[in-house]
Amino acid sequence: MENTFINTRIQGKSVTDIPGIDAYYGKILARNGFSSAQEVLTKCTSLGMDKETCKRWFMQMEIDKFNASRAFNALDAYSRKW
Repeated sequence: MENTFINTRIQGKSVTDIPGIDAYYGKILARNGFSSAQEVLTKCTSLGMDKETCKRWFMQMEIDKFNASRAFNALDAYSRKW
């Protein structure tokens, strides 16, 4: 799933297309104003794409540490490619 996410454009992707973000976490993010993958990428970009800062933000959104790391790694790889 990570390769598919990284190798295709982010426009139009749901937040649940981000590796590590399932339907449950997607609902939490949507309740907090993040329903698209682009919005989450923009948030991480605003945090300087710093791994620890972004992971802390994900964990503040109630996403566990493992999936916060998966999500950040996928977004980071995507941002480096595109």
